Amino acid sequence: RVIHGLETNFVFGNNFVAPNPGNQVLNAADLALSISMRTYWTRFAANGDPNGSSGNSIVRWPVYQPPNPFVSIKYLILDTVVQEGRALRAQQCDFLRPFFFRSLAGAVPASTP
Repeated sequence: RVIHGLETNFVFGNNFVAPNPGNQVLNAADLALSISMRTYWTRFAANGDPNGSSGNSIVRWPVYQPPNPFVSIKYLILDTVVQEGRALRAQQCDFLRPFFFRSLAGAVPASTP
């Protein structure tokens, strides 16, 4: 439940919060997240790889893979502690999976309610 565009505060290290133009104090956890996000974004802008070649000291930003219903896709959780996640919203995806295959196989036309 984060407002659109709030990530720019962390990427650029500012403390502006719209629609109220008042400043919000960034605490130590906010600043640590800001440094992590700026590092990933800077590496990506510089050479197309957010992980860089700095070894394994950082949590690796996983390479994008097109959706595959048989694989639990990795993703990066940008929080106070950056970590890798797997199978985001797996329960919801498991519920929808049978409907996806039926429509993909053509048994149910896409226009069917």
